[in-house]
Amino acid sequence: PDLNVFRYDDRFEICVDLAGVDKGDIVVEVLPDRVRLSGERHQPAPECRDCRQVIALEIQSGHFAREVSLPGEVEPEQVTARQENGLLWIVLPIRKSPPHRR
Repeated sequence: PDLNVFRYDDRFEICVDLAGVDKGDIVVEVLPDRVRLSGERHQPAPECRDCRQVIALEIQSGHFAREVSLPGEVEPEQVTARQENGLLWIVLPIRKSPPHRR
């Protein structure tokens, strides 16, 4: 699926186009420097059984997988996600550097 990645001072946000994908069909794996996204989009089918001909079939379906490398480390245990209007938004707080020891 297509996606956009944004960097803020304190976080990254990833927006993924997942129109028609159920929440239960999405797997998000967060590592300190990357995000893996996989799942399945089922082929939408018309409700009527007497369809005579398919004129266009452009909506992609089937298994998908994406991996996004991030230009910095994140806090995997603080990641949040929400799905709205066919988009999956993943918010990844940037890991703060550990304090310097003397």
